[in-house]
Amino acid sequence: MNAQSTLSNTTSNTLSNTTATTTTARTSVSRLEVMGILLLTAGFGYINGNFIQPLNTSWGPFVDVLHFIPLAALALLGLGLLRISDESGAARARRRGLRIGVTILSVYAIIGCLVMIALGAFVPALGVGVQAFSDWMAVILTGGGAVLWLASLIAGRGAR
Repeated sequence: MNAQSTLSNTTSNTLSNTTATTTTARTSVSRLEVMGILLLTAGFGYINGNFIQPLNTSWGPFVDVLHFIPLAALALLGLGLLRISDESGAARARRRGLRIGVTILSVYAIIGCLVMIALGAFVPALGVGVQAFSDWMAVILTGGGAVLWLASLIAGRGAR
């Protein structure tokens, strides 16, 4: 997990006019992780907006909520992960949990993209799957963000 650390030095004067410097480590997210989160968010948002079902059927709102859940979960996880925090044990464990959550959504996105490509290619009469340019854009954004996120995890392991 590729986390960038920045050190901030704080200088303080004590009563005896000596200067003490304390160093605090703060962790931030790598650029590759940020790009993965942004592309995943754009892809899930595109899917959510592009595949809205009519509300005049009984299953329409259910399908809309199903398309919205990954976007909302990614927004919550991504915002928590993009927040700069200290290197304490609790913050590190929280970041690890957030990364696991985004990884689960990435795997879900890759599986969903592959299923939609297969449905569009092998069962086009079904009306579900990748069949038009707008469908391909959703798959490219979502799948690209998921692959970029997983690549950031692999790159992070190699950096340690």
